[in-house]
Amino acid sequence: MKNTMMTITPLILERYLCGEVTGLEKAYIDSVRKTDPEIQRTIDALHASSEKILTEYPPEEIVREIERKAHIQETRETVRSDVRRMSAGVFPRFRLAGMVVALIVILPFSLYYYTVKKPAGETIRSKGLQPTISIYRKSSDGYEKLEHMSIVHSGQLIQIGYVSAGKKYGCIVSVDGNGTVTVHYPEDTSPEARLGLLKEDGEHLLAESFELDDAPEFERFFYITSNRPIVSEKVVEQCLRQFDPVRFGKEKTPVLQLPKTYQQQSILLTKDTTR
Repeated sequence: MKNTMMTITPLILERYLCGEVTGLEKAYIDSVRKTDPEIQRTIDALHASSEKILTEYPPEEIVREIERKAHIQETRETVRSDVRRMSAGVFPRFRLAGMVVALIVILPFSLYYYTVKKPAGETIRSKGLQPTISIYRKSSDGYEKLEHMSIVHSGQLIQIGYVSAGKKYGCIVSVDGNGTVTVHYPEDTSPEARLGLLKEDGEHLLAESFELDDAPEFERFFYITSNRPIVSEKVVEQCLRQFDPVRFGKEKTPVLQLPKTYQQQSILLTKDTTR
């Protein structure tokens, strides 16, 4: 499959059809499928496969059979709720096909666990996603995701993305080697926007990229999240108060002294000023 930015495998296309890729990946695949017939043929084949599964294994029939064998009210209500959402069109059809396969293969074992193996009084908790920030370098070829301690140069364009993972509010700031603090999110200063309300469901890119200036040494990004409104001015004030070029430019995760209800993540980009 031809492309110049990333290898588009069938697995990536399955995630794409399920709506589970990042915003940058989706935009790239949207563009490539228009010009690469092989990519489009693979997408068409995946669509056909999912439709075949849904035809051969109607989800409602599978659930009724599992309910007949389960005999537990809690599981019955959970499964019925999912089927109602399926029937209402909440899930894309490709993802629905995958859920049908999961019902066929996995759910019977889960029901067995709950009816036979679950210790009395034990609470089962699932681990959720964590809020994350992603930094991308923009070029004529597309976007490149940067890792912690990636080397960057002044003049390069940087794009920021975030995942809220259930957190309602957030603030993104960066601190450069001169100690200058820039607020990237919230993106405007209107009273409503200043609360820093985050978008849900997957990764979201900020509306605008920005150009790295010639400040020396580094650019440190902080992503602060909470289920309560965040005052970005307080985050900026704490960055300025705690700024130390050694700590901010070398340590993996310097912790800002913020309320305990705030969750923090940090990424460091190292600047190469030799060119």
